[in-house]
Amino acid sequence: MDISNIDSSIDAIVMKWDLFKKAPIGVYIIQEGRFKAVNKEFISYTGYSETELLQIDPLDIVSESFRETVKKNAIDMLKLQRDKPYEYLAAKKNGEDIWVIEVVVPTELQGERAAIGFFMDIDRLASDSVTDALTGLYNRRYFNNNLKAESERSDRYGSHLSLILLDVDFFKKYNDTFGHTEGDKVLSMIGNIIKKCIRQTDSGCRYGGEEFAVILPQSDIDSASLTAERIRKCIESETAEFNDGVTISAGISQYQIKQNLSEFIKNSDSALYKAKESGRNCVIQN
Repeated sequence: MDISNIDSSIDAIVMKWDLFKKAPIGVYIIQEGRFKAVNKEFISYTGYSETELLQIDPLDIVSESFRETVKKNAIDMLKLQRDKPYEYLAAKKNGEDIWVIEVVVPTELQGERAAIGFFMDIDRLASDSVTDALTGLYNRRYFNNNLKAESERSDRYGSHLSLILLDVDFFKKYNDTFGHTEGDKVLSMIGNIIKKCIRQTDSGCRYGGEEFAVILPQSDIDSASLTAERIRKCIESETAEFNDGVTISAGISQYQIKQNLSEFIKNSDSALYKAKESGRNCVIQN
């Protein structure tokens, strides 16, 4: 972003530069060796309050073993007018160290040199790339990659592999009745329930919209059916007092060695369709 035409005052940048409010990464302004402004995400990363950050030495958020390196990078950045990203170990207020990647852009504020920093937790960045933000489950990208990996493992060792596809019954009607905010709460609740009902070796995913998937390595179709039924019962009981309550329908299939993955997914999808035709709130095998 070109910031050369923004008013050269901290307040003007914070007010006009919308990135401060909405950026999904940490953003700060630093001048004369002190933080002048920080956004909420940066506060979240560091664990310090805004007031504390504006008072401490910026090097206090850097792990001691990296302070000289970070200081040298900052000096080089100002001298050479470059904005090359670099990684280091940051120190949170609670004593926890986290690996971060940072880009610092030189600028000028009220005639004095300053810098705008962009700060990201590498582990959170990696997690966000495969995690659905609303439900906390894995996303569709992870689903595709993991299903391929598990099918290859099944081909190699002859182990069982099953797939559950499930979705929320009459979800459009629920959204129309109670609103999308309430609908999002339902999806978040279902994500939490799925995580509670599956093994660590299973992968719960948000497949799309109100549809979810669970990949179950080393599970035959009968074992997968027990898991799906456990999920169904938990969702029905734990959401019973939330507005009108919700139910789900589920379809299951078992992977056949060297089976085309599209066919494998289609078999579970067909079973899900049969569950809906059978009155919903049930589990069907294919």
